[in-house]
Amino acid sequence: MDIERTIADLCRRYGVPPDFGERMRPLLETARGKKPRVRLRLLRMVKQSFEEEARRIRATMSPRDMPPEDWNVIRAVATVLHGWSPPVWLRVWVQTQRGSGE
Repeated sequence: MDIERTIADLCRRYGVPPDFGERMRPLLETARGKKPRVRLRLLRMVKQSFEEEARRIRATMSPRDMPPEDWNVIRAVATVLHGWSPPVWLRVWVQTQRGSGE
């Protein structure tokens, strides 16, 4: 297991800063030397930590914190969707889904 690459991949996948990934390094180093069952459990715990950190970051993020290119995409999509009305077939499908207990 390449710990550097694992940390970089997880940081990129979940959008968390590298310093958070570095805090997970001791768990990844421990996982490297363990039996497969224990290693998988530790790796699962590390992945969950990245997921939780990503959720925490998103929850505290405001539009001012976003990179300008992301904000531009959101504004472009919002402009298109603002006047959008779902087609009849979609409204009928939603009603049938609600009636089926889902």
